[in-house]
Amino acid sequence: MRKILDGGLKVLVAISVVFLAASVALSTLNAISRSFFLTSFPWIEELCCYLAGLVMFLMMPYLEFTDDQLSISFLDEKFKNNQTARKILFYIRGFFTVLFNGILIRAGFRVVERNLNLGSASPVMKIPYGGLYTVVLAALVLVIVYWAFHIFINEWRGKPHV
Repeated sequence: MRKILDGGLKVLVAISVVFLAASVALSTLNAISRSFFLTSFPWIEELCCYLAGLVMFLMMPYLEFTDDQLSISFLDEKFKNNQTARKILFYIRGFFTVLFNGILIRAGFRVVERNLNLGSASPVMKIPYGGLYTVVLAALVLVIVYWAFHIFINEWRGKPHV
């Protein structure tokens, strides 16, 4: 199971890299165009905003899986020699991460449904908002999958986090 999740996360990172590179290239093109040719491309600005937002959400599962998300370094340093306290903090963090992502997913389904029903789309490029928000929901679901895998499967197999 770990290999499957690792492979999926590598795909998400690769997609994020492509999105980020495209955003940087397009932003540079737009800045050069604005500076030297006194013309701007609104579609580039819109696309770059969406790409940057998607990169943020697509990287969330990877950061959770590698334990780089929501780390509280001062607590980690304070309890570096106390494995029991670190394990308790880990489970508290996992509980709240799953809780808040669950709340966001529940509300997000309604937002996606509403946008799909209305056919709402971005102003310039006409990108369907329902599709964009579905990607965000999928990333939030993957964060919960990570925690479920990590807490239940790893713990049952005797491979605890701490």
